[in-house]
Amino acid sequence: TDQMRYINVGRYGLACPCHRSNVWGCDGFALSMMRCYLNSIALRRLEAELRSLDMQITYLKPHMSVGVVALRHVAGEVRRAGLLADHDLPLFLEKLNAPLPPHPLQQAQVRPQTIPRPLVARDASWGEAGRAWTPRVNEDVAPWSLQTEDLVIAEVSRFTIFKPRQAEFLQHRFRAPKAQIDSDDFDDGYEKLPAVVWRGAYVTHDVTPATTLVRRVASSAGTDLYGPRYLLAICPNWLRQLRWRQHAANPCVYTDSDGTAVAKLVWWRDAGPVDIDDESIWGEGCYLALAPHGLSQYKAAGGQPTINSFASREVVAHSGHGEASCRRTARHSYTI
Repeated sequence: TDQMRYINVGRYGLACPCHRSNVWGCDGFALSMMRCYLNSIALRRLEAELRSLDMQITYLKPHMSVGVVALRHVAGEVRRAGLLADHDLPLFLEKLNAPLPPHPLQQAQVRPQTIPRPLVARDASWGEAGRAWTPRVNEDVAPWSLQTEDLVIAEVSRFTIFKPRQAEFLQHRFRAPKAQIDSDDFDDGYEKLPAVVWRGAYVTHDVTPATTLVRRVASSAGTDLYGPRYLLAICPNWLRQLRWRQHAANPCVYTDSDGTAVAKLVWWRDAGPVDIDDESIWGEGCYLALAPHGLSQYKAAGGQPTINSFASREVVAHSGHGEASCRRTARHSYTI
């Protein structure tokens, strides 16, 4: 294993990378191997305890970040040598997670009041709470709008409620015009949304306006550790056809050629109290809302008026409770 890998340091000597010291003779070699093995067991036990408390934190690896920076310098030398064409540069930089100009900073907004936090029966046992949690998934696929006249036409969101030493209650949902929903897996449905990539600007691999109006933001470098887990963007082909553009002062707002606000694209986050012995909740999501003027323009241009929505609710029991997890999904289609 990785914890028990040794390298030759001389004709007869062996060294243990965990202790960075030479080990001479069979007795010393066996003793060092045992230490490495016990250290790996202790590490796995600690990781398991942190997972049970939801305290195992994902972190960036500094040496990998340094390696990416070094590759960028190599890329610069390759370009100066004339071995990299200018039209290939945006793709090359995106592969290195260094697009120019960089992706605009995403500012998380407050959760809209019209998106209620899902509730869990606090005084009930975790089994009773789980049985009451999943049937309410049918409410998650219903149409919803903002307090204003804006109509939410596309959305992706998730909530997690953590009850210490009992279970996690998960809620996922998404909706979009003519979204392809042919499975009971949330991530599968989200991945089937057409993709868009940032290469100094949002770029698609086709010139056809997406039937879903929105596209999921993809990246060769994977999901940003500190950014949105799920992020939507208006299809660039639709923006060109409708002649919409981002507002100069507020990039979340889109205007038409007359300067009238027609759409709003928002990424939000939400969280509740976090204590090791108390229930905690957190969530995030992204939605696209069209103003009445924008909705009429979208329909006039041939936009799909049918919205397909999907939602899932799941209870994941912590180890030691003996009861299986439960899960339920729901789908709904409606016309705007």
